[in-house]
Amino acid sequence: MTTLREIRIFANSWAGQISGPIPASWASLVNIEDILLFGNDLSGSIPAFLGTFTNMHRLSLSGNAFTGNIPPELGLLTNMERLILWDNQLTGSIPDLSNLTLLDSLYLARNNLTGTIPAYFADFTLMEQFWIFENQLTGPIPADLDNWTVAYDINFANNQLSGTVPPEIGNMTALTSLHVHNNNLTGSIPASLGNLSNLTTLGLNDNQFSGSIPPELGSLSSVTRMFLNNNKLTGTIPNALGNLAALLRLHLQENELTGAIPMELGMLSNLQQLWLRDNDLTGAIPKELGNLAALQRLYLENNQLIGTIPPELGALSNMWLFFLQGNQLTGEVPRL
Repeated sequence: MTTLREIRIFANSWAGQISGPIPASWASLVNIEDILLFGNDLSGSIPAFLGTFTNMHRLSLSGNAFTGNIPPELGLLTNMERLILWDNQLTGSIPDLSNLTLLDSLYLARNNLTGTIPAYFADFTLMEQFWIFENQLTGPIPADLDNWTVAYDINFANNQLSGTVPPEIGNMTALTSLHVHNNNLTGSIPASLGNLSNLTTLGLNDNQFSGSIPPELGSLSSVTRMFLNNNKLTGTIPNALGNLAALLRLHLQENELTGAIPMELGMLSNLQQLWLRDNDLTGAIPKELGNLAALQRLYLENNQLIGTIPPELGALSNMWLFFLQGNQLTGEVPRL
């Protein structure tokens, strides 16, 4: 008889969708290496007997309706490479998984987990993807994340995390996506983030960051989306942001930024959305913004801008949203 090594049942497959708890009879499948049950309607608790499957490399239970705690017995699965439990209704704290040193992907997002993020996560040196967003986690982001030298996708968003962003993250040069938005993070934005030359998305919005925007962020040559909005940032917008040639969306709204809009932003030839509203920006609208041929949305409302509206903005053929109210502008509005 062939030894069963994989169970693969997921929604829209030939097997259809399954429901109910994981059968207790599966406890005898001691040689199983992969269990892939994502996108079903499975319920109940995750059975502790899964911790006896010491040969298992992948466990995917995402997109179900599992409840209760993550069984601490999963911490015995020392051969585990991908643990995927996101999009369930799991509660409680994250158990001791410190022995899972072969993990390259950990997905615990979209549950109701509480407590802190274990510091030992920084020791998972093979980590590539780490999703823990949309829980109720508190406490700091672990330090020494630069041990994750191959990590490319990290998402801590939509929790209740506090403290600062560890500057060591700036050493993680393989990162393409960093999301820490919608937490209670404070302190300044680390200048070291400017070292992340492969980063395409930077999400720092909806926190309590203070201080100025580091000009070093102008070195993020691959970034296409930068979200710094809804913080307490002060100072001027760095001219260096005009170097972000790949940028599609720049969100700086709802801060306390002052000074003039840099004319260098007019060099962002791929920019589609520019959000600067609800700050304390002063001076005139730079005519160089009329060079933004790809621009679709421009939000400048609720600042202290003066002077006339540059007629060059009227030549932007892709523009379809343009907000200027709440300033001290004069003269005619250009026809769009």
